[in-house]
Amino acid sequence: MNSRDAAETILIGGTIWTGAGSAVGGDRAPTAIAIGGGRVLAVGSDSEIVDISGPGTTRIDLAGRRVVPGFIDAHTHFLTGGFELASVQLRDAATPEEFTRRIAGFAATQSDGWILGGTWDHESWGGELPRRDWIDSVTADVPVFVTRLDGHMGLANSKALELAQITIRTEDPLGGTIVRYADGR
Repeated sequence: MNSRDAAETILIGGTIWTGAGSAVGGDRAPTAIAIGGGRVLAVGSDSEIVDISGPGTTRIDLAGRRVVPGFIDAHTHFLTGGFELASVQLRDAATPEEFTRRIAGFAATQSDGWILGGTWDHESWGGELPRRDWIDSVTADVPVFVTRLDGHMGLANSKALELAQITIRTEDPLGGTIVRYADGR
């Protein structure tokens, strides 16, 4: 074998989880893995993987331990994330006008129910928080509660506030804040 083709690192003497059932090419789970160039080159038995190592290959004895692929937690809330696919898309709205236009367009397709989701990011248009007066005139009797992309803020239109019975006299909830206009609304 050409040393240029050799694996950079091999892990042997373990159990390799491939996600493809208990085994690769047989009844036994693979015991070794070869890595090179930031990629998995091969998975198999210890002897198969040792065969693709070279003089510069780092060899790690797993001593029976299990190897699993790297997991990435994209922090998806699957149910809400799925529902948001069918809702108004606000993530890349670059201006308050575009934000309003997208909600107006989506509201025109709704005959009943709420407009939820959105995942807006006010930093996309300079940091000004959205206000209900941007959307009240374009949502009519459709209640709207759209959330910021991190889920820690939400914008409700007047219809949603009415249905939730939130008025000028409503106190802030424990651990939360109702952002108000200068006149208290």
